Amino acid sequence: MKTEVIGTEYDQVSFENAQKYLVANGYKMVRQTNGHAGSQEVRSIKYCKGELEVILESETYIGVTLSAEADDLRRICNELAAWRE
Repeated sequence: MKTEVIGTEYDQVSFENAQKYLVANGYKMVRQTNGHAGSQEVRSIKYCKGELEVILESETYIGVTLSAEADDLRRICNELAAWRE
């Protein structure tokens, strides 16, 4: 699985756009977790569409990320960039 940063640390707009894109394209949320470790906050949502798995995360010091298999991640990031415009 590969990971791509798609937004800055507190970029709620990028997180919400990614959520909307995934749902609009048939991905189903299968797990959501939130956690704290010291000053670090993590929000993670796992989506699936058939055999495809995508993890959307927002993490302090890292930002908003998408994780998926390399080819799927590249396609999703390209489509998400075009979808936002």
